[in-house]
Amino acid sequence: MARKTTTKADDATAAAAAAVETALSTEATEATEATEATEATEATEATEATEATEATEATEATEATEATEAAMIGVTCHVKGGRRRAGRRWSEGLTRVARGELTDFDLQVLRGDPRFTVTLPDAAPAEA
Repeated sequence: MARKTTTKADDATAAAAAAVETALSTEATEATEATEATEATEATEATEATEATEATEATEATEATEATEAAMIGVTCHVKGGRRRAGRRWSEGLTRVARGELTDFDLQVLRGDPRFTVTLPDAAPAEA
């Protein structure tokens, strides 16, 4: 009879060991899954942050370009083949010029010539 008791004790020990191993394995799996989920969330958040930053930078660059263009003087030459006036050659059509590139005298000369239209920033076209 002693032998059967030992066998039952061995069986109980083996069953307890299996239960502990299963519990540990389950905990390890859950921990791995939680880590993977956290890493995936962090990767997604990092990607979204990068995309948001890139979108913001693109918007700012576009706004800066638009602001620069808005601050420029538009000079439209209506002569086919272009014309020289105010010390430079103007191609037919619209040319954008930074405000500091033309003097007040240059602007008066261009405005006084009916073959040009000068558009100042935030102003309607001024025909000569």
